[in-house]
Amino acid sequence: EAYECEYFGSEEALLGADIDAVIICTENALHRDATLRAAAAGKHVMCEKPISVSVDDAQAMIAACADAGVGLMTAFPCRYGPAYIEARRLVTQGHVGDILAMKGTNRGRNPGGWFVEPHLSGGGATIDHTVHITDLMRDITGDEVAAVYCEMDRFFNPQLKCDDAGLITMDFTGGAIATLDCSWSRPPHYPTWGDATLAVVGTE
Repeated sequence: EAYECEYFGSEEALLGADIDAVIICTENALHRDATLRAAAAGKHVMCEKPISVSVDDAQAMIAACADAGVGLMTAFPCRYGPAYIEARRLVTQGHVGDILAMKGTNRGRNPGGWFVEPHLSGGGATIDHTVHITDLMRDITGDEVAAVYCEMDRFFNPQLKCDDAGLITMDFTGGAIATLDCSWSRPPHYPTWGDATLAVVGTE
């Protein structure tokens, strides 16, 4: 009522309505089934990250949307941040030279709830906070990740059923190397809401 939005009491009612697209914000483990139902209803899909908890589920989602002729997109808002747009411009225009290495962080706070239930989330901090910066690394280099090494554990809260600390190293197909800290380690007094950073080292 406050926002004059139409409310649907069920997923079936929503998918049966005259709408173009849906945004899927469920627990990660439910992304696949929700996407398949939306695709079958002919709705474009914006799916929250990570796209799924397994490669098989992701491939099924991609195939279902392709077969239905609807779009499938993952929410990657960091691509549209002014700082990243400027960094990408500098790289694209050759000011950085050939990219040799990258260092990223996405250190957040433990969100609790289903995020710390592996059967719903697929994992902990590593699956939660790897995708955004890795997406930027892929975008700014135009390359894919060729090899990954990860160390993760319960470091800040040993009572958790999932990891809350992760450090990743990646080799990219174009030769660049990268590191990423994806831990839930940002303290409550941290001066900004987020800690998504990317540093790029090039020949220039």
